[in-house]
Amino acid sequence: MKKVYAVLMLVSMTLGTVGQTFIWEGFDAGQMPPTGWTLEGYANQWSVSNTDNAGGVAPEAMFTYVQATSVSRFISPACDLTGLTSVRISFRHYYDDYSGAGPKVGVSTRSGGGAWTKVWEINPTSNVGPEQIDLTVTNSDVGAADFQFCFYVDGNFYNLDYWYLDNILLFNPLNLDGALTSISTPTYFGGPTPVTGTVMNMGLTTITDLIIDWQLDDGPIHSATFPGLSVPLQGIYNFACTDQVNGGIGDHVLTVWIDRVNGVVDDDQNNDTLQKTIKKACNIIPRKPCFEEFTSSTCGPCASFNAGFVPWCNTHVDDITLVKYQMNWPGSGDPYYTEEGGVRRDYYGVGWVPWLDCNGSYVETNMTAVQNAFNMAQQQPGLVDSVAAHSLAGTVMTVNATALPFVNIPN
Repeated sequence: MKKVYAVLMLVSMTLGTVGQTFIWEGFDAGQMPPTGWTLEGYANQWSVSNTDNAGGVAPEAMFTYVQATSVSRFISPACDLTGLTSVRISFRHYYDDYSGAGPKVGVSTRSGGGAWTKVWEINPTSNVGPEQIDLTVTNSDVGAADFQFCFYVDGNFYNLDYWYLDNILLFNPLNLDGALTSISTPTYFGGPTPVTGTVMNMGLTTITDLIIDWQLDDGPIHSATFPGLSVPLQGIYNFACTDQVNGGIGDHVLTVWIDRVNGVVDDDQNNDTLQKTIKKACNIIPRKPCFEEFTSSTCGPCASFNAGFVPWCNTHVDDITLVKYQMNWPGSGDPYYTEEGGVRRDYYGVGWVPWLDCNGSYVETNMTAVQNAFNMAQQQPGLVDSVAAHSLAGTVMTVNATALPFVNIPN
């Protein structure tokens, strides 16, 4: 699991160089664009995908092909780099090629909302990655109070399939700096649960040991020691504390922080602490994943996908819920299309068929991705049960259902 978008890191972006980690984006909020980011040109082609093709951990950002030739940019928030002469940009990516003829993708910087300056670019003729890119930027934009960078796609968008991005980091490394980048303890839990998360080494010194503390609400402070480590610059350590978190039914605030790095307080305490609201449910039941497939009788690739998907669904008939929506394109129509299917298409922003969602998140239409989505969905707690009955009068079916939630669920 990756981090929730950290409040303290957002604070560091607005306060300038008090903290040396200016941006960390792992797309865990499932929002495109993420808070503070903007899109320019073909914004609908950018989405959050429940995949890990860039080599990080799901979810990740995804740019999707369309029949157009243009430039599209995914633009960072403005950061105050006053006093700096260099800064580092790091990210993971995977370029899924289609035709061997571009388009180009890259990273540019600017200040004062002015012209973009290219700092990295590739013009692929085949798939690229997954790989991590580490850039040191020293151009005239560095040092500005309103520094920005962007990821761009430039050319014929139809000549690629997808471009995936993850683990975007803008930082200035200090000597000793461990950053708490995630609390991966589940939001909903039914009993004693491990306190888990991720620490990234943002400093030049290798991390050899950590002390991590946590507290539930205003309760006692628990401490865990992790010796014998060897975490290099931008390395990641996934931790699990010995003591488990528990509490009464309802909402709780879990606070986790780095107490010591290599036996001392590190050089940047602004990125050491995260908080997360977790919810104790009165009951947990097995999760039944919901798949929604958008398809069409006029779509050849839909038939190819269904050749594997339908037998898979038949072997999981008691494990999943499946809803199919027929679309009235790409051909001249589909006799099974309904207006309700069109409403659902608009809800998800479906741009092609076959298209598949699992529990509301996009899934690539291949059986490896389907199985991975199923496995991930089953790991989530079941928090609502239902009792339902139906009656049929001619072609009209009436369904009466009662939901039985085991935890307070907003909206």
